[in-house]
Amino acid sequence: MRPKKNKGYTFIELIMVMVIIGIISVVSVTRIIESSTLSFGINLATIKDHIRFAADYALSRSVTTVVSFDVANNRYSIFKEDLSGRTLLINPETNSDFVIQLGDANFDGVILTNIDVNSTNEIKFYSYGVPFDANDIKISSQAFLEINSQNAITIYPVSGYCSVLK
Repeated sequence: MRPKKNKGYTFIELIMVMVIIGIISVVSVTRIIESSTLSFGINLATIKDHIRFAADYALSRSVTTVVSFDVANNRYSIFKEDLSGRTLLINPETNSDFVIQLGDANFDGVILTNIDVNSTNEIKFYSYGVPFDANDIKISSQAFLEINSQNAITIYPVSGYCSVLK
């Protein structure tokens, strides 16, 4: 009669499997964190690009455009303004009204926390591209959009140039 062999794993084999699982976990978590940081940066750049779109639209078509921010509803809209009133622009990315809802699937985790455009919540660009506030007063100092209480998009007077501050 043959003696029975114990079938199973040795202690060393179990330790090695646990080490490998630990390494894979660390790498995976790091990648997920980097991915969410990258996604947030892309969202800030997209908001900045939308503001520049409004300025470029005003310059290229000799019209007034308005970027209106709604902190309470966490969204912004871009309009064309003339003597007959305001008309929502069409977003060339989606081919629908230019109303951007922050915090949804496309802008996950983005919360508009504060706007300071000469103490108003709108930026107007006239046909020559200079930024004004909602009261038609030329912006004389930097305007800020605060995102998630820590990051900001800055709009500079005269040029309307935008930058992202982290």
